[in-house]
Parts: sequence; structure tokens; C-alpha cells
Amino acid sequence: MVTLRARTMALNESLAEPVADNFRARRRGERYNFLEGLRSADIAKDCAVADHFHALLALAINDYGVSRKSLAALLGVSEGAVSRWLSEKATPPAYARPQIIGMLAGLLAATLKAEDAGQRLPEDLESLRRLVLSANG
Repeated sequence: MVTLRARTMALNESLAEPVADNFRARRRGERYNFLEGLRSADIAKDCAVADHFHALLALAINDYGVSRKSLAALLGVSEGAVSRWLSEKATPPAYARPQIIGMLAGLLAATLKAEDAGQRLPEDLESLRRLVLSANG
């Protein structure tokens, strides 16, 4: 005799995988939509407002999987600088923000491409830089 608990556990197991796959697909779609937003023509105007820059940076790092360490290395700044931007204790100059967002978009694109291929981003800076530049190109 199968108990109610056993039937419930079996049902949960059978539902868990499709739900997880659906969640991953939606999440990947959100990340690609965010990437397209970062690449839009209006982003340079948006970055002129410091609050918009901070919000984009926070979304990329906190919600969409961009690494602070990788971004700092690509930009040639310390992780502390990226953390200060993220916490809004500092803001890069307005003329640099569009380039930072461009690098952020390239890093997100490279991250998504690596994940789709079941790989990780390269550890060495030169390989990472080439990958990001090719993802932006």
C-alpha cells in the first residue's frame, strides 16, 4: 500500500524537473533581454545620470551573474572601485560610463555564451579580454 506521503513525494519529484527547466529558461530569457537593453542606443544617455549607471551595474552584478572580479580586471580597476560604484559611494566620470556599460555588456554576453556551451569563463585576463571583445563585436 502506497502512503499519501509517498505519493506526494513522487508527485513533487515528477514536477520538480519541468518547473526547474521552465525557471531556467525564463531566467536565461531575462538575462538576454537585459543584455539587449545594455546594447541599446539610449544607454549612453541613461548612463549620464549616475543613478541609472548604479542601477544597471547593480542589476548586472547582483541579478544577472556578472562577476565583480572579472569586470574590475577588464576595466583595469580594483574590485574595491567596482564595489564603491555598486554601493554608490563613488561614481566613475560621465565620459567613462558608456564604455564601462559596453564592457559590462560584453562580459555578460561572454558569460551567457560560456554557460550555454556548458563552460566557464577563462581565468586569465588576456583570454577573458579576447572573449569579451569577440562577444561585443
